[in-house]
Amino acid sequence: MAQESGPEKRKYKRVNRRLTARVRPYQKNKKPEESVKWDIVTIRNLSATGVSFNYTQKIALDTILEFKIALPFTAEPLHCLGQICRIDEETMIKIKSRGIPIYWIAVRFIDIDTDKKEAIIKLTGH
Repeated sequence: MAQESGPEKRKYKRVNRRLTARVRPYQKNKKPEESVKWDIVTIRNLSATGVSFNYTQKIALDTILEFKIALPFTAEPLHCLGQICRIDEETMIKIKSRGIPIYWIAVRFIDIDTDKKEAIIKLTGH
């Protein structure tokens, strides 16, 4: 992602921290047995308002995702919803002589409990 020049405009500090998360498309009216399985991703950076991660599948802009993010000092993972606000094709990885695209997905949190948001603020040192 390109860095903007000039002063930082973000309200909350972003931290480059390799955390593990489970992610899947949000399924509002699905029964548990109909649910899509969780994918495991590595977070690139995190703030109180959003997250970015690498993914091998391109997902449509504005898609709502469900997250379970393992934070280092909380017993339960952070469970929240986010909306994709940017997708960048970053690089190609060669696996068995095939190129697999890697997408850098940026997400804005749209449904996160206040205590979970506070946990992220504590982690990021804001």
